[in-house]
Amino acid sequence: MPFDATDGSSVCYKTSYETHGPILPERDNLIQGRSFRVGQGRLPGGPPDSGDPGRNRPPQKRLYLGRRASRLTSVLNPGPRRTSFPTLIRFDPNRTSHPHRHPMLPKRFHRLRSVLARRQPDLTVLMERVHKEHNVSAILRNCDAVGVLDVHAVAPAEGIRVHHDTSGGTAKWIPVHRHEGIRQAVSTLKGDGFQLVAAHPGSSAVDYREVDYTRPTALLVGTERFGVSEEALELVDVTAVIPMVGMVRSLNVSVATSLFLFEAYRQREVAGYYEDARLDPHQFRRILFEWAYPDFARRFQEAGEPYPELGPDGEILGSPLPTGESPGSTSS
Repeated sequence: MPFDATDGSSVCYKTSYETHGPILPERDNLIQGRSFRVGQGRLPGGPPDSGDPGRNRPPQKRLYLGRRASRLTSVLNPGPRRTSFPTLIRFDPNRTSHPHRHPMLPKRFHRLRSVLARRQPDLTVLMERVHKEHNVSAILRNCDAVGVLDVHAVAPAEGIRVHHDTSGGTAKWIPVHRHEGIRQAVSTLKGDGFQLVAAHPGSSAVDYREVDYTRPTALLVGTERFGVSEEALELVDVTAVIPMVGMVRSLNVSVATSLFLFEAYRQREVAGYYEDARLDPHQFRRILFEWAYPDFARRFQEAGEPYPELGPDGEILGSPLPTGESPGSTSS
């Protein structure tokens, strides 16, 4: 029977193995304002029984479909080897009794929780006026790779921009705290107990592998052209350098940052810093909810209410909406 996904309800596909979802009609071009028959092997905009959800679509649509094509093809056009036929389930936004209005894959939730358990609250990077967006983006990607919780920055005059492709989408996992000037940034970090390590060559600089990164550490990096400013160098605790033997004795700022960070990762892994969660339980639950349900988190923040608890597989326990917000309403 046809299914019309035009009323704003959430859709997910459930097999005998796991729940796929959510796919939101208002955000997904695959089913927005369209109808299709389950099992016909046909997606809106494609020829009958083509088996290819990207065929007869413009290039940008085919690129968009690439991320979900395999999942949707297996659901809408089950092959002869499939033994169980999937069931199309519709979640009504007006049903507040459902324990999780926007279900997510348990596998996805457990990965979020595992990544968060390895975040290092006492390891960070301070960028001093790093202005090229691909460098900022690459630094954020490096930070995510070694478990940095958040990053600090003294913004250049043109502001801080992040390139999505270079960052690999990590910008949404790594918040950036902006500071007006370098003195304010250093004062804030030292007040939180961080040692400041500047990645900068100089007569007093030590080999970057000799620094003790098991201590609370903030790595200070500057622009490629000018490096760390003289004002900042007067405020740091240690200056460190990467040994080089080539004609050009410098590295791209994001590459240098990655070397420092992975040396910190090596030392901390040996010390067992990645074995157990190092965030306090309240902070852990807060960040986990924001990662898993960013839209709901924003609604609760605007309402000034605490987040609801999450179940073992990421389901929202209780109402997913703040008190006084009617089901199906859209916050401004």
